[in-house]
Amino acid sequence: MGKSTLLKLLAWRKIPIPKNIDVLLVEQEVIGDDKTALQAVISANEELVRLRQEVVSLQNSSAATCDEDDVGEKLAELYENLQVI
Repeated sequence: MGKSTLLKLLAWRKIPIPKNIDVLLVEQEVIGDDKTALQAVISANEELVRLRQEVVSLQNSSAATCDEDDVGEKLAELYENLQVI
């Protein structure tokens, strides 16, 4: 008990630690389902492949008839999703 609280306090530097030590805290919410670990990895990889293909497709079509602002917004959204995976 209290692990998350301790880590938050360290990250917020409420507990004294040397200045030369960087503390990064990443909070994660995991939604449980009936997938096995292997199924979760495979589905994440499939999503990654799909997102990368969509990025390449948009980059190739940006010189065509697409509106550059729309392409830019969609690419920004895709890049954000790629960072999550």
